[in-house]
Amino acid sequence: MDNGGAFIGFHFAGFALNNSDFPQNWNWYHNTFIGAGQYKSNTWHPTSAILRVEDSTHPVTKNLPITFKSSPNEWYRWEKDIRLNPDIKILLSIDSSSFPLGNGPKQSEIWHSGYYPVVWTNKNYKMLYVNMGHNDIDYDNRTNKELSFQFGNDIQDKMIIDGLIWLGTQKNSLNYFKLAISITNLYFTSLFKSLSYASLIFCIDIISISATIFFQRKNQASPVFQQCRRSWNQ
Repeated sequence: MDNGGAFIGFHFAGFALNNSDFPQNWNWYHNTFIGAGQYKSNTWHPTSAILRVEDSTHPVTKNLPITFKSSPNEWYRWEKDIRLNPDIKILLSIDSSSFPLGNGPKQSEIWHSGYYPVVWTNKNYKMLYVNMGHNDIDYDNRTNKELSFQFGNDIQDKMIIDGLIWLGTQKNSLNYFKLAISITNLYFTSLFKSLSYASLIFCIDIISISATIFFQRKNQASPVFQQCRRSWNQ
């Protein structure tokens, strides 16, 4: 990242909680890079929210309406108020018209007020954190059937695509181009059920190399990419 790489993390990519299986033991990543510190709580069940664009000039959000309805998601609350961090640029937050958000059964899983950022970037890096990524799933009846999908929401999809384009764009002409994408908690079934064929091929090209793509040297793909591309072609 210090050398110009790019990153997009979804949902659990920002999770850390001490005294759990995923402790906050990487200060650079959680406190400096993501900037939010530890996870504090979440809504439940996954529900749609009205999201508000906080910066309509940024390439990731400039093509979005000022507010829009998201796909259902489990929303996170964080240890740190990233509004106070001068390195963080918040792009999307939960609009107050969403409250109450969540339906429990625990009262703590229903939000009635507050400020909750859901998409942001660290101005020191070419990065994007997107809290979306947890489909509504039938855990209550133990069928584990997916009841909603992150993809298939035209406005939200547009934000993700514009985000990928922005991450893959360098400001100046370099003799190499490197793009690294970290994708978590997005399900293959949502790709097959919700994307157009062209978008599906695009996303599989990304995910087929374990969600991390490296382009090294201008117009020359790395050996890892070449091998995975050959596998995909077969």
